[in-house]
Amino acid sequence: TLGITIIIFTIVTRLLMTPLQMMQQRTTKGMAVIQPELTKLQNKYKDKKDQKSQQEYSIAMQELYKKHKINPLAGCLPLIIQLPLIMALFGVLREASTYIIKLKELYEGLATKIMTLVGDYQVLLDPYLEKHSVGKMKYDLTQMTANEGSFGVKELLSKLTSSQWSELLEKIPQDAANSIQPLIEQKNNYEWFGFNLVDTPSQLVSSGMWIALIIPLLVWISTIIYSKYTMAQNQANQSGQANDQSQQTMKTMNMIFPVMTAFFAYTMPCGLALYWIVGNIIMLVQQIVVTKVLEKQDVVSNT
Repeated sequence: TLGITIIIFTIVTRLLMTPLQMMQQRTTKGMAVIQPELTKLQNKYKDKKDQKSQQEYSIAMQELYKKHKINPLAGCLPLIIQLPLIMALFGVLREASTYIIKLKELYEGLATKIMTLVGDYQVLLDPYLEKHSVGKMKYDLTQMTANEGSFGVKELLSKLTSSQWSELLEKIPQDAANSIQPLIEQKNNYEWFGFNLVDTPSQLVSSGMWIALIIPLLVWISTIIYSKYTMAQNQANQSGQANDQSQQTMKTMNMIFPVMTAFFAYTMPCGLALYWIVGNIIMLVQQIVVTKVLEKQDVVSNT
């Protein structure tokens, strides 16, 4: 199913990023070690704003990083790599019937059967046109699929939410509904993983499925647990050297980020929320394992 595919995708991508996570933690530890020297350097050039002094300051910082083998950009790499993955997954789930071959075939079969078996299908589908219009692209309900700058019946059917499908099936003649039911079941078996992964929690809630609120709630809980653990690790690495302002900034970010993520999870396809939840769990386990590995390496290097 689509849910299993997303979980496997999440596990594989997170495992591939393990070296980057190790590099990120090494960078965090290294920055804590050089913080006194960095502060001394900043104070030395604090009042020197001329070009020559700024160049000297930049060179001195680079030498300090090189001496301690620190790449200050390493901490950003996991986030930089994750953003394209999230955007790509969002794009796939938003246009699932275009990018996922199995769903494309199912929606083409549904469109063909509805156009063949339901005489007034255009009248039945007309109420959904405005709800699912996309920019300048128009729907041509005489076409089965997209053709010459317009969407077809297949594209419109792929946009329908679970509640809209239930509504549509009630209006279709019984013999036609019985004929397309096997395709509907295949579609549901592929898209569902507790919830329809193509629907958004906001769509499910608007149709009366209030239990869908658990999805952004789980995203918020998993994100805040991971954020708190990460913050605790960073504070341990800094060994009290970070100032109150930086600690307060970190706390604020760890409060805001889970809320933002939960909001996005509420308005985006449930499949993306599944990616976030599984990803947070895997990252938490990775963080614990990587911390222990680095601690052992530090012990060996100091003996």
